[in-house]
Amino acid sequence: MSRITRLHETTIALTDIVPIDERITWHVPGQQGFEPYNEYLIENGDRVILIDGGIALHADSIIATLREQVGRRKLYLYATRIELECIGNFGRLLAAFPEAELVTANVVPLAALFHMPDFSSTNVPITHMSMGDTLAQFGFPHIRIYQGPLRMLGTSWLWDERSRILYTTDFFNTDMLGNGNESIVRTAPEGMPQPDHIYQTLIRKFDWLPAADTSTIERDWNALFADIDPVMLAPIHGRVQSGPLVVKRAIENHRVASFEERGADAARAPATSVV
Repeated sequence: MSRITRLHETTIALTDIVPIDERITWHVPGQQGFEPYNEYLIENGDRVILIDGGIALHADSIIATLREQVGRRKLYLYATRIELECIGNFGRLLAAFPEAELVTANVVPLAALFHMPDFSSTNVPITHMSMGDTLAQFGFPHIRIYQGPLRMLGTSWLWDERSRILYTTDFFNTDMLGNGNESIVRTAPEGMPQPDHIYQTLIRKFDWLPAADTSTIERDWNALFADIDPVMLAPIHGRVQSGPLVVKRAIENHRVASFEERGADAARAPATSVV
């Protein structure tokens, strides 16, 4: 079973913990500790929606936990991206929950990417949404789709105005656990990742960042956070950031890491793509 953490009266996180080592390519060399892998289940009466499906390593624990949490309610699966940490378990999930429906704002035909247990194709209903849409037609009018400002492969963030949680998929994902028994929710700013570490993590994936003109991305970032005021940041990797002070500091540290001049030494840092 995955670890269950209730973030709001309508929202739980499903978490599995992985020790960090050199095989995990999005960490900077020498990173230590434990990485939470999170999926989020949002409830609204007889409907629930799961944000991303986790990695194949955790399929059994995720499915077992969902069976307990979902019950007879209608399940929707939301894909923030087409990378395997988001959709790699969708084949298994659809086999376990054959009445589930898929929702995404990604234009790529997702079903062709699923790993079905019997290697068959699937005719699961997939609804493609647009940035700015809400999920009202699925019973979640309080959830709106935003485009992730710094992104690859088509990335959507979800904003739940009811809980004021911002679901950020693979961003705000640099805060790890010192041990596997710590809470996945950070409520105090002491020990938060600082801009230098965040920047070094960012360029593991966004290896074009040191040479990029980020003014347009920064404009979109500023517009997003002028429009919403989250009290919780919920990534699929790393700790959840909770509380006005922690969230404000996390947003500022990531803004500095993403858009401010990092200096000659940082600009010369090796650019390594995630595999």
